[in-house]
Amino acid sequence: MAARWLAGPVAAILALGSVVRAELPPGLSYDDAYAWFSVETITDVENGKPYAKGWVLTSQLRIFGRTPDHSAFKLLLKQNGQALATIYQDGSIYRFDPPAWTGKPDCLWNNNIVDRKQIVKAEGPVQVEVYYVHGDDLSEHLARVHTVDVQKVTRVRGGQNEPDAPHYYVNRHGEAAAAWIYQRAGLIEPYTSGDGGDTYSENVVELVFGVCPTEEGHSVPTGYLRTTVDGKPLDLTPYQEYTQKDAVNGDVSSWRQYEVVQVTGPNEKEPIGFRQYSLILPFTFGPEGDILRDTTKPSLNDHPGRWEYTYIVNGQKVRTWRFAVGKDGNILPHPEEQLGLGLAPNAHLVEMVIPDGGAFIDDRLVPEQAQAGGFYGRPWESAEMKAAAAAIPAKGRPAP
Repeated sequence: MAARWLAGPVAAILALGSVVRAELPPGLSYDDAYAWFSVETITDVENGKPYAKGWVLTSQLRIFGRTPDHSAFKLLLKQNGQALATIYQDGSIYRFDPPAWTGKPDCLWNNNIVDRKQIVKAEGPVQVEVYYVHGDDLSEHLARVHTVDVQKVTRVRGGQNEPDAPHYYVNRHGEAAAAWIYQRAGLIEPYTSGDGGDTYSENVVELVFGVCPTEEGHSVPTGYLRTTVDGKPLDLTPYQEYTQKDAVNGDVSSWRQYEVVQVTGPNEKEPIGFRQYSLILPFTFGPEGDILRDTTKPSLNDHPGRWEYTYIVNGQKVRTWRFAVGKDGNILPHPEEQLGLGLAPNAHLVEMVIPDGGAFIDDRLVPEQAQAGGFYGRPWESAEMKAAAAAIPAKGRPAP
C-alpha cells in the first residue's frame, strides 16, 4: 500500500515541478525558502453527521525589492489544468532609507494569505501559481509555481466507530533535504517570522530545516555542535570560560507547524505532522572591532574554509550540515542558488545529512519524495543537491 501511495504524488510532482522562471519586474526576487503552505479543513454537519466540505489554503510568502503601496499577492490553484480557486490579498511592505539596512532589504510579505470562501475539494498534487500584483497599475507578474500535495486522514467517532469528517493536510516529505543558513545581523528578526520574533543585539547564525517529528521532536531538543573547518576541529580554547560555548538552541514558530490525527477506533490513533526548526548556532560573524560581533563565540570571519558541523543530543547524531565560508567571512552560495533557487540576502542553502535510519526526532522519512525536489515541488538542479537528497534514509510509513 505504501508504495502505491507514494508513486502517485512523486510522479505528479515530477510532472508539475519543472522550474518556472520568474516574470518579476527588475529589482524584485522571490524567496523560495520563506514560502509555507498549510490547509484548514472546513467541516459541516448534515442529518447529524459531520462531513468535510473541503479545505482552504493558508500561505506565507515574501518578495524582495521595493514595491509601491497597495501591492498584493494573487494565488491561482489548479489541478490537471483546471482552476480550483483564485485568491487575492494585500501584502505588508517594508521600506528602508537607504533601501538596505544592516542586511534587511525592502520586501513585500504576508504571513496569512487565506480566503475562507475559496473551498477546494481536490486531493493530491495541486499547482499553486504565485503572482505579484503591482500596486500602481495592478499588472500581474508570475513569481513562482509551487506544487502542494494535499492528503487526508480518515476519522471515526464514538464507541460505534461512526464516520467523522476527515482532516486534510499538506504533505511535506519532499522538504526533508532542504536546509538553509542565515547570517542574521543584530536586531534582525528570524528568517521565517516576517515581522516580530526574538532578536539579538549581536550578529547570529541561524539555521532552518523541517521535520516530520516524533513526539520528542515537537520542540527543538537542546544539544551541542561538533564542528570542523577543513577537516580540523574548530578551536574553542579562547571561549572555554563560556559554559555554553557549543550549545544549540532554537524554537518552532507557531506559524510553521501542524498535525492531524487519523482515528480508526477509540484507542487507535496515528498522528502525522510537520514542523520547521529554527536553530541559533554557537557562531557569530563580522571582523574584529565590529560592534555587532559576539565576542563570546567564534566568528566565521576568522575561519574561512569548508565547514561541517554535527548536531548532537544526548550522544545521538541528529543532523550534519556542510557549507563553505569565504575569506571575507561570508558564507558562499550553494550551486543550487545559481540555478534559480531564491533566498534572502545573506542566506544560503546547505547540504544536510540525516543519520542512517533517521534520528530520534524523525517519525517518517520518504526518500523518493525528497529526491523529487524541495521547496514545494522544485526539482533539484545541482549535482550536489541531487546527491544529498539521494542519501536521505527511509523511516516509517509515508502516511497513517
